[in-house]
Amino acid sequence: MSASGIYFRPSYMAGSGRRFECDGFLRKLGRIHGYVISDITQFPRIPYWLVEAGLVRQWWDRGQLLTASKIPRARAIDLLRTVP
Repeated sequence: MSASGIYFRPSYMAGSGRRFECDGFLRKLGRIHGYVISDITQFPRIPYWLVEAGLVRQWWDRGQLLTASKIPRARAIDLLRTVP
């Protein structure tokens, strides 16, 4: 996680001139087990979370992610506090 937050979209959708595609994002979630998220802003102490793809899908379905699958840092911290 950077100071600005987290993107869950596939890497081919990130960068200048690229756009978010919901179908591609949801396909990715269906093909992976999950994410390892680390908070690099806390270096040298680096907290991390193991987040299952199904939980990210729930966040998406509930509208807890922004339209491009990004969550700002403050929201990310709040959501990650609920990860078992």
